[in-house]
Amino acid sequence: VRLRLVTDLPDQKSLLLADNGRFPAFPRLWRDDDFSLALLRPETGEAITQIDINGPVQDVLVADQRGKGDAEIFVLRMDVRIDTFSLHGEPREPIDLYAQSADFQKRFGHDNIRAPAGGHYMPFSFGLWRPDAKGARKWVIGRYGSIAFLDQNRKFEGILNFPSYASPALLPAGMDFDGDGKEEVLLLERFNLVQISGNATPRVREPGGTKFWPQVYEQSAAGPKGIDSALLSGAPVHAFQVLKKFGGKPQFVFVARGNYAGLYDAVSRKWTLSWQPPTPITAAALLHETEQRIEFCLATMDGLFWTVTLDSRRPGKSAVSVKPLPLSVNQIQPDGSGGAVLAAREGLFLYSAEGTFSKIFPGVFTSALFIQPGRIGAANERGQVFEFFQKP
Repeated sequence: VRLRLVTDLPDQKSLLLADNGRFPAFPRLWRDDDFSLALLRPETGEAITQIDINGPVQDVLVADQRGKGDAEIFVLRMDVRIDTFSLHGEPREPIDLYAQSADFQKRFGHDNIRAPAGGHYMPFSFGLWRPDAKGARKWVIGRYGSIAFLDQNRKFEGILNFPSYASPALLPAGMDFDGDGKEEVLLLERFNLVQISGNATPRVREPGGTKFWPQVYEQSAAGPKGIDSALLSGAPVHAFQVLKKFGGKPQFVFVARGNYAGLYDAVSRKWTLSWQPPTPITAAALLHETEQRIEFCLATMDGLFWTVTLDSRRPGKSAVSVKPLPLSVNQIQPDGSGGAVLAAREGLFLYSAEGTFSKIFPGVFTSALFIQPGRIGAANERGQVFEFFQKP
């Protein structure tokens, strides 16, 4: 393996690569008081620009929301707005979620109530769904106890209440799971997975009650089976992704959180598999999937590495194997062929499809990803971004 120091970005400790490399890779850092994005060119690692944002950030999305072939960077801020940038870092018109929510309160709120109409404004996560004929997509924003919706023009569409506080993760894009021609979107809240569907026709569902405002769309919620909800932890969310092959069509969703992992069936709206290791999960990834078989892995706090295999030809049965791995693993990124790269406090490691581990480089690594086959980008705690590639 050959090594190249791509760039030195103080305080940048994690990497995000959007849409299989069609957009720039950029390290990102979560801090209590501010946030920054350093955009890099994937081909050379050259820094294009750094975006500094004054204020805490909840989520980041890179997408062509308007459907015009012009991808943008969207930054969901804790102060209830979405900052928007081009892929070269130029600021664009932000989306003022606070003002739009306040307008909803003016239209439907009552005097002397504990919370504004539609619930509290603070956002946690966001995603896109339901494109129109031109490819412009609507917005879904997970908030404190509710979900807000914006239309394709980034204007307020409505509110849907759900019975929980936090909404730490949304799928970045909707999916038509049941084949009715309308996308649905999935949200992880404190205890349950929430599936959102229906239409945007507003309707007051509790006339005279505490939820006296009109609501849009519909929801169903399901918690992992066989696990006491009091034992579930909301964060961190290590994995939340739709399986494209297993079952022959997009139907199942892999979820791994702080202390459980599982497989959710978005067609039947129930959990196919729920599994809880003895100690908290520090990292997780889907290693491999075919139409009939999936394999995912977990690293746990007690220094163990677990692999779980599910075969559709043997419903209700899963194969679990475990081996010692005395590492503090921060992130696992699969290579698409059953292997993975592990970023750990003890160094950067490769995991092969045959189940063996090998150390690439020492150091305290916070994140790593496959930029392309045989080429790995990794960031350490000092803010250095490295590129590792196979010897010719």
